[in-house]
Parts: sequence; C-alpha cells; structure tokens
Amino acid sequence: MTTLPEPDRGGFLSTLKRAATDLFENVKRRISTPFGQQTQQPVVSPLPEPTPTPSMAPTPTLRPDMPQHQYGELFTKYFPQEEVNNAQNVAMGESTFNPQAIHVNENGTKDYGLFQINEIHAPAIFKQFGYSMEDLLDPEKNVQIASWLFQQRGWQPWVAARTLGLVGR
Repeated sequence: MTTLPEPDRGGFLSTLKRAATDLFENVKRRISTPFGQQTQQPVVSPLPEPTPTPSMAPTPTLRPDMPQHQYGELFTKYFPQEEVNNAQNVAMGESTFNPQAIHVNENGTKDYGLFQINEIHAPAIFKQFGYSMEDLLDPEKNVQIASWLFQQRGWQPWVAARTLGLVGR
C-alpha cells in the first residue's frame, strides 16, 4: 500500500506555491500601450540626453604650446582682463595667429582671420561696424569683432573654445 504525502497546511510548500504563482502572474501580465494595443514588453520612455561635459577644465592660463605673437595688446584692449588668456588660447586654436587665415567649412561658409569669424555674422557685423568679411583679415578688426561676439554669446561661437572647455561657463 502506498502512502500519500501529508498535506501541507499553510507551510513552506504553500508559501512557495503562492510566491511562484504571483511571480508568474507578474511576468505574464500584459501592459496596454497609449493606443490600446496589448504588448508583452513594457513601454519605456527614452532616456534623457546626457548633459555634455567639457573635455577639460577651463583654463585661465596660456596653453603650453603657445607661440610668440604680436597681438597681445589687441587682446588686452578688447577683452576683459580675466578673459585675455582665454582669448589668446582660442585664437591659437582657431588660426594659430594667422591673421590672413580663411577656412571653407563643410557647409560652404567661410571663417576669416585670427578668430576665424564665420560669415554667417556678416550682416550684423556690417550693420554694427560697417566691416566686410575681408576687413576681418585686419587683426585689430578681427579681435574687435571677436570681443563683440564674445560679449553677446560668450565662447559659444568658437570650436576651439569647446575644445578648451570654455563653452558653458
């Protein structure tokens, strides 16, 4: 004669069975989408875009690879004292202090002079100062316009400033 196992009256096996049933019900639960369809997968919102962090700490000192140049007085004349070194670092990164530098961008626009001022600013520059883009090949006019742009937008317009970690300060 075979004996039947003793019934589990609220003990370990009952608790285990209840937990397994709850787990199974949660796993097979269907979630409604905003359009009323049923799906086995939960609808997940995309993660927020990560906040970009500067590649390096902003530097108030001159870059160690800074060559000698003759434009120090212009930077001092047009930029606030606390930004003079940053201005030199940006100009170094943009043109390596070549006042005649003209760069054609992928979108077809051109950048001019020490600070590589983009021609997208030409109408505002002409309206405010009467300068053409070719006038910005003059170092003083270029530094003057760079200072004017800096006063309006900080270091945002310059790629070199992003590299230096100056954007967003």
